[in-house]
Amino acid sequence: MHTVACSILHAGALVLQQQFEKRYPHYCHTCNGWGTLPELYDPSPDGIGLSPGFLVMHEPCHACEGSEHIPTCSLCGQILASDGTRLCTCPLNLGYPETPPCECWEHML
Repeated sequence: MHTVACSILHAGALVLQQQFEKRYPHYCHTCNGWGTLPELYDPSPDGIGLSPGFLVMHEPCHACEGSEHIPTCSLCGQILASDGTRLCTCPLNLGYPETPPCECWEHML
């Protein structure tokens, strides 16, 4: 059972997701419209753990903007210019809205 605050957060996220899907029906489902995919990278040399954690490197999504054949906008699906720039007016810092984490179980303890 969700708390009231959690239910409100999830309902708001659902509305944002529905608006995003209506505005960008052809968004890339591989990268969720971001144009890149996060890749975890451990900077420590092999066999040595210098510090805990990973770096996150963002690689171009090969299903849309990073495609070698026909690169397309990750949001609207329009083909990119030959130099890889967008011909559309889609924002660069937008992707599928994430669902907030549910931490209702903490209240049950």
